[in-house]
Amino acid sequence: MPRGDTMPARRPAPVAGLALGAAVLAAISGCTGSVPAAGAGWTFEPSSSGPTAAASPDAASATPSASADATPTAAVPSAEPSSAPTSPPPGNSVAFDPRADGLDVAFGEFAITLEASVIRPGPVTFVVHNAGNLVHGFELRPEHSGGGSGGDRPKIETRRFQSGETLRVEANLTPGIYEIECYVADHEERGMKTYIEVREDAPLATPEPGGSAPDVARIVQFAFVPATLSVPVGTTVSWRNDDPAPHTVTSADGIFDSQQLDQGGSYSVVFDRPGVYRYRCEIHPTMVGEVRVD
Repeated sequence: MPRGDTMPARRPAPVAGLALGAAVLAAISGCTGSVPAAGAGWTFEPSSSGPTAAASPDAASATPSASADATPTAAVPSAEPSSAPTSPPPGNSVAFDPRADGLDVAFGEFAITLEASVIRPGPVTFVVHNAGNLVHGFELRPEHSGGGSGGDRPKIETRRFQSGETLRVEANLTPGIYEIECYVADHEERGMKTYIEVREDAPLATPEPGGSAPDVARIVQFAFVPATLSVPVGTTVSWRNDDPAPHTVTSADGIFDSQQLDQGGSYSVVFDRPGVYRYRCEIHPTMVGEVRVD
């Protein structure tokens, strides 16, 4: 069952004890698509398995283990905070390509946040989350393409997408600088524009001390980035609030809860049982995510 610790959040209340009972019976002898986007070479597709604020995962998907008990055991953060993470021994920190499993992009009012601003050339899938309250539209194009000097790649423009919706945008990027912006109304002028650089010598990301990169989620622009994490059993997943606003990390079925995390606060949970664990921010219910444990 997951267990976790939080800094500086308060500990959640312990789960109520189970009531035990017995009954006596008389003994009787016998005997589980991509849609073309504007611009050649680009495609986008709505997330087919995006997280939802469901009350709880169903028994089949939540517990794909061989256990006869199909319902995950209620899990709570550890009553005692775990020891502070320590730096891994030299050579144990494995650098990773931020393009792996999709490059997260969060749209909010009125800013765009990228998981990485410098990446290597080649195929990339932008996982674009609308973490705001308004409708937004994703546009990517080579810098200065409006003036005719942006290279030979056309721009990509998705349909407009609603609050809480996620789109997957596929591209094969060559070296250069690209603009990412929201094309809806005056959103670009109000700050929804950023840049991503593509170059051969782009650095690979390095995991933070005490964890591997896929196991760390940031809270930025009212979104969990990435919104979906896939990890093996026994993994410690950490969330860090990089937003000025307070947030929580609360499972849909109540088995873990960070309580309020202010800016700079963090929270960790050890997932020691297979399943799909959906969670949200109790303060901002449109903020949702999930952890898939195999």
